[in-house]
Amino acid sequence: MDLPPSRSIVDEPTAAPPPPAAPETPAALADEARRKLEKPCIDADTAEALASWLYGLNAASPLKELDSYDDRNFMLRAPLPAAMVDAGPDAAVGPALKPWGAAQFPPSSAERPFLFKVHNGVESLNLPFVEAQNAAMACVRAAGLWCPSALPSAKGNLVETAELALADGKTVRAHAVRCLPFLPARLQGDVPPTPALLRKVGAYVGRVDVALSSFDHPAVRRTHLWDLRQLPALRPLLGSLALDAQRAAVDGVLGEFDAVVAPRASKLRMATIHGDANDQNVLVDEAGEEVVGILDFGDLVRSWQVCELAVTAAYILITLDYDETPAELAPLDAVRAVAAGYNGELPLTDDEWAVLPTLIAARLALSLTVGSYSAAQDPANEYLRLTLAPGWRALQRWRATPHDDWALGLRPYID
Repeated sequence: MDLPPSRSIVDEPTAAPPPPAAPETPAALADEARRKLEKPCIDADTAEALASWLYGLNAASPLKELDSYDDRNFMLRAPLPAAMVDAGPDAAVGPALKPWGAAQFPPSSAERPFLFKVHNGVESLNLPFVEAQNAAMACVRAAGLWCPSALPSAKGNLVETAELALADGKTVRAHAVRCLPFLPARLQGDVPPTPALLRKVGAYVGRVDVALSSFDHPAVRRTHLWDLRQLPALRPLLGSLALDAQRAAVDGVLGEFDAVVAPRASKLRMATIHGDANDQNVLVDEAGEEVVGILDFGDLVRSWQVCELAVTAAYILITLDYDETPAELAPLDAVRAVAAGYNGELPLTDDEWAVLPTLIAARLALSLTVGSYSAAQDPANEYLRLTLAPGWRALQRWRATPHDDWALGLRPYID
Protein backbone atom coordinates (compact mmCIF):
# COMPACT_ATOMS: atom_id res chain seq x y z
CA MET A 1 0.00 0.00 0.00
CA ASP A 2 1.25 3.49 -0.86
CA LEU A 3 1.22 5.59 2.26
CA PRO A 4 0.47 9.31 2.25
CA PRO A 5 3.52 11.42 3.03
CA SER A 6 4.10 12.12 6.70
CA ARG A 7 6.18 14.57 8.67
CA SER A 8 6.48 15.52 12.32
CA ILE A 9 5.26 18.89 13.47
CA VAL A 10 8.79 20.05 14.09
CA ASP A 11 9.36 19.78 10.34
CA GLU A 12 5.99 21.29 9.41
CA PRO A 13 6.31 24.41 7.25
CA THR A 14 4.06 27.35 7.94
CA ALA A 15 0.69 26.49 6.42
CA ALA A 16 -0.89 28.87 3.96
CA PRO A 17 -3.80 30.68 5.60
CA PRO A 18 -7.30 29.73 4.45
CA PRO A 19 -9.18 32.10 2.17
CA PRO A 20 -10.70 34.94 4.22
CA ALA A 21 -14.37 34.64 5.05
CA ALA A 22 -16.83 37.08 3.56
CA PRO A 23 -17.05 40.22 5.73
CA GLU A 24 -20.63 39.50 6.72
CA THR A 25 -19.81 35.95 7.87
CA PRO A 26 -18.89 35.67 11.58
CA ALA A 27 -15.52 33.98 12.03
CA ALA A 28 -16.96 31.28 14.27
CA LEU A 29 -19.57 30.37 11.66
CA ALA A 30 -17.03 30.39 8.84
CA ASP A 31 -14.83 27.87 10.69
CA GLU A 32 -17.81 25.59 11.33
CA ALA A 33 -18.68 25.61 7.62
CA ARG A 34 -15.08 24.82 6.68
CA ARG A 35 -14.92 21.84 9.04
CA LYS A 36 -17.54 20.06 6.95
CA LEU A 37 -15.63 20.76 3.74
CA GLU A 38 -12.26 19.87 5.22
CA LYS A 39 -13.00 16.54 6.89
CA PRO A 40 -10.15 14.22 5.92
CA CYS A 41 -10.65 11.32 3.52
CA ILE A 42 -9.10 8.19 5.00
CA ASP A 43 -10.25 4.58 5.17
CA ALA A 44 -9.53 1.98 7.83
CA ASP A 45 -6.75 0.31 5.79
CA THR A 46 -4.86 3.58 5.38
CA ALA A 47 -5.36 4.43 9.06
CA GLU A 48 -3.98 1.02 10.00
CA ALA A 49 -0.92 1.53 7.80
CA LEU A 50 -0.31 5.00 9.25
CA ALA A 51 -0.63 3.70 12.82
CA SER A 52 2.02 1.12 12.07
CA TRP A 53 4.32 3.51 10.25
CA LEU A 54 4.07 6.49 12.60
CA TYR A 55 3.59 4.78 15.97
CA GLY A 56 4.80 1.21 15.55
CA LEU A 57 1.31 -0.12 16.32
CA ASN A 58 0.55 -3.30 14.42
CA ALA A 59 -3.20 -3.89 14.64
CA ALA A 60 -4.27 -7.29 15.95
CA SER A 61 -7.69 -6.97 14.27
CA PRO A 62 -9.36 -4.69 11.69
CA LEU A 63 -9.75 -1.08 12.74
CA LYS A 64 -13.21 0.19 13.63
CA GLU A 65 -14.17 3.75 12.76
CA LEU A 66 -15.95 5.59 15.57
CA ASP A 67 -18.58 8.30 15.35
CA SER A 68 -17.20 11.80 15.04
CA TYR A 69 -18.39 15.28 14.17
CA ASP A 70 -15.55 16.51 11.96
CA ASP A 71 -12.45 14.38 12.67
CA ARG A 72 -11.84 10.76 11.70
CA ASN A 73 -11.40 8.42 14.68
CA PHE A 74 -10.41 4.75 14.54
CA MET A 75 -10.16 2.26 17.37
CA LEU A 76 -7.47 -0.38 17.09
CA ARG A 77 -6.09 -3.07 19.33
CA ALA A 78 -2.37 -3.68 19.09
CA PRO A 79 0.58 -4.97 21.10
CA LEU A 80 2.40 -2.21 22.91
CA PRO A 81 5.33 -0.70 21.00
CA ALA A 82 8.72 -1.93 22.13
CA ALA A 83 9.52 1.35 23.88
CA MET A 84 6.47 1.00 26.10
CA VAL A 85 7.06 -2.69 26.75
CA ASP A 86 10.59 -1.87 27.88
CA ALA A 87 9.20 0.70 30.31
CA GLY A 88 6.50 -1.64 31.59
CA PRO A 89 3.03 -2.53 30.24
CA ASP A 90 1.43 0.48 31.91
CA ALA A 91 4.24 2.99 31.58
CA ALA A 92 3.06 6.51 32.37
CA VAL A 93 3.01 8.68 29.27
CA GLY A 94 1.43 11.67 31.02
CA PRO A 95 1.96 12.85 34.59
CA ALA A 96 0.61 10.92 37.55
CA LEU A 97 -1.68 8.43 35.83
CA LYS A 98 -1.29 5.28 33.79
CA PRO A 99 -2.49 5.68 30.20
CA TRP A 100 -5.36 3.27 30.75
CA GLY A 101 -6.30 4.36 34.26
CA ALA A 102 -7.60 1.56 36.47
CA ALA A 103 -8.48 -0.73 33.54
CA GLN A 104 -7.16 -4.24 34.02
CA PHE A 105 -5.70 -6.29 31.21
CA PRO A 106 -4.49 -9.91 31.21
CA PRO A 107 -0.87 -9.90 32.41
CA SER A 108 -0.01 -12.45 29.73
CA SER A 109 -0.81 -10.00 26.93
CA ALA A 110 0.63 -6.58 26.15
CA GLU A 111 -2.21 -5.85 23.70
CA ARG A 112 -4.05 -2.60 24.38
CA PRO A 113 -6.81 -0.51 22.76
CA PHE A 114 -5.85 2.76 21.09
CA LEU A 115 -7.67 5.64 19.42
CA PHE A 116 -6.05 6.78 16.17
CA LYS A 117 -7.27 10.33 15.49
CA VAL A 118 -6.95 12.27 12.24
CA HIS A 119 -7.91 15.91 12.78
CA ASN A 120 -10.09 17.92 10.42
CA GLY A 121 -8.57 20.47 8.08
CA VAL A 122 -9.37 23.50 10.24
CA GLU A 123 -7.56 22.25 13.36
CA SER A 124 -4.78 20.79 11.22
CA LEU A 125 -3.95 24.32 10.05
CA ASN A 126 -3.80 25.36 13.71
CA LEU A 127 -1.28 22.97 15.23
CA PRO A 128 -0.80 25.15 18.34
CA PHE A 129 -4.41 24.35 19.25
CA VAL A 130 -3.74 20.60 18.97
CA GLU A 131 -0.70 21.09 21.18
CA ALA A 132 -2.86 23.06 23.62
CA GLN A 133 -5.21 20.07 23.89
CA ASN A 134 -2.26 17.84 24.80
CA ALA A 135 -1.11 20.32 27.44
CA ALA A 136 -4.61 20.65 28.92
CA MET A 137 -4.98 16.88 29.12
CA ALA A 138 -1.66 16.64 30.95
CA CYS A 139 -2.94 19.27 33.39
CA VAL A 140 -6.14 17.28 34.06
CA ARG A 141 -4.23 14.02 34.49
CA ALA A 142 -1.84 15.70 36.93
CA ALA A 143 -4.91 16.43 39.08
CA GLY A 144 -5.61 12.69 39.37
CA LEU A 145 -8.43 12.56 36.80
CA TRP A 146 -8.47 10.27 33.79
CA CYS A 147 -8.48 11.66 30.29
CA PRO A 148 -6.52 10.58 27.21
CA SER A 149 -2.83 11.35 26.98
CA ALA A 150 -1.19 11.69 23.57
CA LEU A 151 1.28 8.88 22.98
CA PRO A 152 4.67 9.66 21.44
CA SER A 153 5.26 8.56 17.87
CA ALA A 154 8.25 6.51 16.78
CA LYS A 155 10.06 9.86 16.44
CA GLY A 156 9.01 10.91 19.93
CA ASN A 157 6.45 13.50 18.79
CA LEU A 158 3.03 13.88 20.41
CA VAL A 159 1.58 15.22 17.13
CA GLU A 160 2.37 13.94 13.65
CA THR A 161 1.02 14.98 10.26
CA ALA A 162 0.01 13.02 7.16
CA GLU A 163 -0.89 14.24 3.67
CA LEU A 164 -4.54 13.30 3.03
CA ALA A 165 -7.33 14.43 0.74
CA LEU A 166 -10.15 16.65 1.98
CA ALA A 167 -13.83 15.77 1.67
CA ASP A 168 -13.83 16.77 -2.00
CA GLY A 169 -11.46 13.86 -2.65
CA LYS A 170 -9.10 16.08 -4.63
CA THR A 171 -7.45 18.72 -2.46
CA VAL A 172 -4.54 17.24 -0.49
CA ARG A 173 -3.37 18.79 2.75
CA ALA A 174 -1.32 17.90 5.81
CA HIS A 175 -3.60 16.66 8.61
CA ALA A 176 -2.63 16.47 12.26
CA VAL A 177 -2.55 12.92 13.63
CA ARG A 178 -2.49 11.74 17.23
CA CYS A 179 -2.63 8.38 18.98
CA LEU A 180 -4.38 8.11 22.34
CA PRO A 181 -5.02 5.28 24.82
CA PHE A 182 -8.60 4.01 24.65
CA LEU A 183 -10.14 3.38 28.07
CA PRO A 184 -12.61 0.45 28.15
CA ALA A 185 -15.64 1.99 29.86
CA ARG A 186 -19.29 2.85 29.26
CA LEU A 187 -20.57 6.14 27.94
CA GLN A 188 -22.60 8.09 30.47
CA GLY A 189 -25.41 8.40 27.91
CA ASP A 190 -25.80 4.62 27.80
CA VAL A 191 -26.72 4.20 31.48
CA PRO A 192 -29.85 5.29 33.38
CA PRO A 193 -29.59 8.91 34.58
CA THR A 194 -30.06 8.61 38.33
CA PRO A 195 -29.67 11.61 40.68
CA ALA A 196 -26.72 9.90 42.38
CA LEU A 197 -24.86 9.39 39.11
CA LEU A 198 -25.66 12.88 37.82
CA ARG A 199 -24.32 14.44 40.98
CA LYS A 200 -21.07 12.52 40.41
CA VAL A 201 -20.99 13.69 36.80
CA GLY A 202 -21.30 17.30 37.96
CA ALA A 203 -18.59 16.77 40.58
CA TYR A 204 -16.19 15.19 38.08
CA VAL A 205 -16.68 18.01 35.58
CA GLY A 206 -16.18 20.49 38.41
CA ARG A 207 -12.87 18.84 39.29
CA VAL A 208 -11.82 19.05 35.64
CA ASP A 209 -12.51 22.80 35.74
CA VAL A 210 -10.57 23.17 38.98
CA ALA A 211 -7.63 21.47 37.27
CA LEU A 212 -7.96 23.78 34.24
CA SER A 213 -8.45 26.94 36.29
CA SER A 214 -4.72 27.67 36.20
CA PHE A 215 -4.27 26.56 32.58
CA ASP A 216 -3.97 29.04 29.75
CA HIS A 217 -2.59 28.91 26.22
CA PRO A 218 -2.77 31.44 23.38
CA ALA A 219 -4.55 28.90 21.15
CA VAL A 220 -7.54 28.49 23.49
CA ARG A 221 -8.28 32.23 23.31
CA ARG A 222 -10.20 31.69 20.12
CA THR A 223 -13.50 32.45 18.45
CA HIS A 224 -15.43 29.17 18.43
CA LEU A 225 -19.06 28.71 17.41
CA TRP A 226 -19.67 26.13 20.15
CA ASP A 227 -18.56 28.63 22.81
CA LEU A 228 -21.77 29.97 24.36
CA ARG A 229 -20.31 33.47 24.40
CA GLN A 230 -20.68 33.36 20.60
CA LEU A 231 -24.42 32.58 20.67
CA PRO A 232 -25.45 35.68 18.66
CA ALA A 233 -23.43 34.23 15.73
CA LEU A 234 -26.13 31.55 15.51
CA ARG A 235 -28.66 33.86 13.84
CA PRO A 236 -27.52 33.22 10.23
CA LEU A 237 -28.17 29.49 10.74
CA LEU A 238 -31.82 29.75 11.80
CA GLY A 239 -32.82 28.92 8.23
CA SER A 240 -31.32 25.44 8.71
CA LEU A 241 -34.11 24.55 11.14
CA ALA A 242 -36.93 22.55 9.60
CA LEU A 243 -39.87 23.85 11.64
CA ASP A 244 -41.24 27.32 12.26
CA ALA A 245 -41.62 26.35 15.92
CA GLN A 246 -37.91 25.53 16.12
CA ARG A 247 -36.92 28.85 14.61
CA ALA A 248 -39.22 30.68 17.01
CA ALA A 249 -37.82 28.78 20.01
CA VAL A 250 -34.19 29.46 19.10
CA ASP A 251 -34.97 33.10 18.36
CA GLY A 252 -36.56 33.30 21.82
CA VAL A 253 -33.38 31.91 23.40
CA LEU A 254 -31.30 34.50 21.53
CA GLY A 255 -33.55 37.24 22.89
CA GLU A 256 -33.28 35.91 26.43
CA PHE A 257 -29.50 35.74 26.06
CA ASP A 258 -29.45 39.43 25.15
CA ALA A 259 -31.68 40.32 28.09
CA VAL A 260 -30.29 38.07 30.84
CA VAL A 261 -26.71 37.12 29.99
CA ALA A 262 -25.24 40.03 28.05
CA PRO A 263 -25.75 42.60 30.85
CA ARG A 264 -23.89 40.32 33.29
CA ALA A 265 -21.09 39.30 30.92
CA SER A 266 -18.40 41.38 32.61
CA LYS A 267 -19.22 39.77 35.98
CA LEU A 268 -18.84 36.17 34.81
CA ARG A 269 -15.56 34.44 35.61
CA MET A 270 -13.33 33.56 32.67
CA ALA A 271 -11.37 30.31 32.54
CA THR A 272 -10.22 27.59 30.18
CA ILE A 273 -12.97 24.97 30.00
CA HIS A 274 -13.33 21.55 28.39
CA GLY A 275 -16.41 22.88 26.60
CA ASP A 276 -18.10 19.61 25.66
CA ALA A 277 -18.72 17.41 28.72
CA ASN A 278 -21.67 15.72 27.03
CA ASP A 279 -23.07 12.25 27.64
CA GLN A 280 -20.88 10.76 24.89
CA ASN A 281 -17.66 12.23 26.36
CA VAL A 282 -18.14 11.31 30.03
CA LEU A 283 -17.10 7.75 30.90
CA VAL A 284 -18.61 5.63 33.67
CA ASP A 285 -17.80 2.21 35.08
CA GLU A 286 -19.52 -0.98 33.99
CA ALA A 287 -22.09 -0.73 36.80
CA GLY A 288 -23.01 2.79 35.70
CA GLU A 289 -22.38 4.13 39.18
CA GLU A 290 -19.02 5.93 39.09
CA VAL A 291 -17.51 8.44 36.68
CA VAL A 292 -14.09 7.22 35.50
CA GLY A 293 -12.97 9.68 32.84
CA ILE A 294 -13.63 12.38 30.27
CA LEU A 295 -12.85 12.44 26.53
CA ASP A 296 -12.42 14.84 23.62
CA PHE A 297 -10.81 18.20 24.32
CA GLY A 298 -11.59 19.48 20.81
CA ASP A 299 -13.90 22.23 22.13
CA LEU A 300 -11.32 23.55 24.59
CA VAL A 301 -11.78 27.30 24.85
CA ARG A 302 -11.27 30.30 27.14
CA SER A 303 -14.82 31.24 28.09
CA TRP A 304 -17.18 31.93 30.96
CA GLN A 305 -16.54 29.19 33.49
CA VAL A 306 -20.27 28.66 34.11
CA CYS A 307 -20.63 27.58 30.47
CA GLU A 308 -19.07 24.24 31.46
CA LEU A 309 -21.92 23.43 33.82
CA ALA A 310 -24.48 24.70 31.31
CA VAL A 311 -23.15 22.39 28.61
CA THR A 312 -23.11 19.38 30.94
CA ALA A 313 -26.66 20.08 32.16
CA ALA A 314 -27.99 20.61 28.62
CA TYR A 315 -26.84 17.19 27.48
CA ILE A 316 -28.23 15.58 30.63
CA LEU A 317 -31.60 17.01 29.57
CA ILE A 318 -31.14 15.54 26.10
CA THR A 319 -30.48 12.08 27.58
CA LEU A 320 -33.84 12.32 29.37
CA ASP A 321 -35.52 12.64 25.97
CA TYR A 322 -33.58 10.06 23.95
CA ASP A 323 -36.76 7.97 23.76
CA GLU A 324 -40.18 9.19 22.69
CA THR A 325 -41.33 8.45 26.24
CA PRO A 326 -39.35 10.81 28.51
CA ALA A 327 -37.35 9.39 31.42
CA GLU A 328 -39.03 9.39 34.83
CA LEU A 329 -36.45 11.83 36.21
CA ALA A 330 -37.82 15.38 35.93
CA PRO A 331 -35.64 18.00 34.19
CA LEU A 332 -35.42 20.16 37.31
CA ASP A 333 -34.28 17.21 39.44
CA ALA A 334 -31.68 16.23 36.85
CA VAL A 335 -30.19 19.73 36.61
CA ARG A 336 -30.32 20.11 40.39
CA ALA A 337 -28.22 16.96 40.79
CA VAL A 338 -25.61 18.00 38.20
CA ALA A 339 -25.43 21.53 39.57
CA ALA A 340 -25.10 20.30 43.16
CA GLY A 341 -22.14 18.11 42.22
CA TYR A 342 -20.42 20.87 40.26
CA ASN A 343 -21.11 23.53 42.88
CA GLY A 344 -19.58 21.30 45.55
CA GLU A 345 -16.27 21.41 43.70
CA LEU A 346 -16.40 24.90 42.24
CA PRO A 347 -19.04 27.13 43.88
CA LEU A 348 -20.93 29.44 41.53
CA THR A 349 -21.36 33.16 42.09
CA ASP A 350 -24.77 34.88 42.24
CA ASP A 351 -24.37 36.14 38.68
CA GLU A 352 -23.47 32.67 37.44
CA TRP A 353 -26.59 31.21 39.04
CA ALA A 354 -28.64 33.97 37.42
CA VAL A 355 -27.47 33.16 33.89
CA LEU A 356 -27.33 29.36 34.21
CA PRO A 357 -30.92 28.61 33.06
CA THR A 358 -30.47 30.78 29.96
CA LEU A 359 -27.09 29.25 29.13
CA ILE A 360 -28.59 25.76 29.39
CA ALA A 361 -31.27 26.80 26.91
CA ALA A 362 -28.53 28.37 24.78
CA ARG A 363 -26.64 25.08 24.52
CA LEU A 364 -29.82 23.20 23.60
CA ALA A 365 -30.55 25.81 20.93
CA LEU A 366 -26.96 25.70 19.69
CA SER A 367 -26.91 21.90 19.48
CA LEU A 368 -30.21 21.82 17.60
CA THR A 369 -29.29 24.57 15.15
CA VAL A 370 -25.69 23.64 14.37
CA GLY A 371 -26.67 19.97 14.33
CA SER A 372 -29.34 20.69 11.70
CA TYR A 373 -26.91 22.77 9.67
CA SER A 374 -24.15 20.15 9.91
CA ALA A 375 -26.48 17.30 8.99
CA ALA A 376 -27.46 19.17 5.84
CA GLN A 377 -23.79 19.63 4.93
CA ASP A 378 -22.84 16.00 5.66
CA PRO A 379 -25.98 13.88 5.06
CA ALA A 380 -24.13 10.55 5.31
CA ASN A 381 -22.97 11.20 8.90
CA GLU A 382 -25.72 9.75 11.10
CA TYR A 383 -23.85 10.86 14.22
CA LEU A 384 -24.79 14.45 13.42
CA ARG A 385 -28.47 13.54 13.86
CA LEU A 386 -28.04 11.76 17.18
CA THR A 387 -29.36 14.61 19.33
CA LEU A 388 -31.64 16.44 16.89
CA ALA A 389 -34.99 14.91 17.88
CA PRO A 390 -34.26 14.52 21.62
CA GLY A 391 -32.61 17.95 21.66
CA TRP A 392 -35.73 19.56 20.23
CA ARG A 393 -37.92 17.81 22.80
CA ALA A 394 -35.56 18.86 25.59
CA LEU A 395 -35.58 22.48 24.40
CA GLN A 396 -39.37 22.52 24.29
CA ARG A 397 -39.62 21.18 27.82
CA TRP A 398 -37.00 23.59 29.16
CA ARG A 399 -38.57 26.61 27.48
CA ALA A 400 -42.02 25.67 28.81
CA THR A 401 -40.89 26.94 32.22
CA PRO A 402 -39.87 30.62 32.51
CA HIS A 403 -36.26 31.50 33.28
CA ASP A 404 -37.06 32.96 36.71
CA ASP A 405 -38.84 29.78 37.78
CA TRP A 406 -35.80 27.68 36.83
CA ALA A 407 -33.52 30.05 38.72
CA LEU A 408 -35.70 29.86 41.85
CA GLY A 409 -35.91 26.08 41.57
CA LEU A 410 -32.15 25.59 41.54
CA ARG A 411 -30.81 27.81 44.30
CA PRO A 412 -32.83 26.60 47.31
CA TYR A 413 -31.79 23.02 46.54
CA ILE A 414 -28.13 23.92 46.41
CA ASP A 415 -28.15 26.13 49.50
